[in-house]
Amino acid sequence: MAPQLPETIELRQDRGPVPYRQALDAMTARNAGIAAGKYPIALKVLAGKLAASTELGLEITGSPTLSLSGPQQRLSGEATAGQATTFPFTISNTGSAPAQNVKFSASAPSDWTVSFDPDSMEALAPNGSQQVNVKITPSDKAIAGDYVVNVSASGSGVSQ
Repeated sequence: MAPQLPETIELRQDRGPVPYRQALDAMTARNAGIAAGKYPIALKVLAGKLAASTELGLEITGSPTLSLSGPQQRLSGEATAGQATTFPFTISNTGSAPAQNVKFSASAPSDWTVSFDPDSMEALAPNGSQQVNVKITPSDKAIAGDYVVNVSASGSGVSQ
């Protein structure tokens, strides 16, 4: 069940000042997974026989969370010297806001080439995913062995 914001916040003064800041902080921390958007909230404050209320607007901006996974969730693969091999990766956004301006990058051994299809994405919606083909071409002088190619994705305010 997705977290939801309350429609009304009621604060009572039993002893001392009304701890409104702590109450609001606790409410937002409990509901960290709420989708980005604007939410109306009625605020009621009670102190003895006195009462006040007002309408507030709460805007949740959310944040994207990117993850990049290799074929069948593996972090390894095989390639032949001098020959291009394409690996289907999946990029996912498990956050509560769209990931904007997503770009892919890689660091590979000397004389290797790495390219991406697509090489970037304008946006990836919350709970969205898309296949990204990563084409790796080892150097034609590469000898048999273990090599490391780091693949990453980054966007406005987020990276993986």
